[in-house]
Amino acid sequence: MDDICEAAGISKRTFFNYVDSKETAVLGEPPRDFNEEQRGRFLSHRHANVVAALLDLTLDNVISGQFADPEQRAVLLRRRKRIRRSDPDLDHLGSSRLNGSYAVLTEMLQAYYQAFPEAKLAPELTDAEESAQLALVVIGAIRLGFSSWVDAKTESYEQLRPRCKASLHSITRLCRALPDKEENDD
Repeated sequence: MDDICEAAGISKRTFFNYVDSKETAVLGEPPRDFNEEQRGRFLSHRHANVVAALLDLTLDNVISGQFADPEQRAVLLRRRKRIRRSDPDLDHLGSSRLNGSYAVLTEMLQAYYQAFPEAKLAPELTDAEESAQLALVVIGAIRLGFSSWVDAKTESYEQLRPRCKASLHSITRLCRALPDKEENDD
């Protein structure tokens, strides 16, 4: 934080007039909950691919730097990831922030299944079970997509969302390739 204040030519007091904590400065704003407009849009109709639709909606709320232009945003996100990778405590805090989205995603999916019970993918699961599992798939796709995007240092910010979608596609393709439970039992 001292480096940030020095580089900006401001005092820590001035810094905290604009940023609420050191963690927010380093990690960015925490993921935002869905607002009423987002909830209404998601719950208003049946989706051809509910997991992909939820991924799109979630990406709007979990990626920080919303007020920077795309080029600055890419630099900012990569710097934050580099800092997180070098500090296990910050990395854990950053991961727990995304995990905090889990309950919000699960609740959104449960509301979706209440509105569209025929949309369930695994009727043998309860709404809560299916929602919990799909929320984890969405979070996993974001983590994988973000990590691969950060490591591809030359990709623009506009390529982050497609990276996360490609990760979701890979996860679902791999899951389809797994043998059925009965074949797996020994």
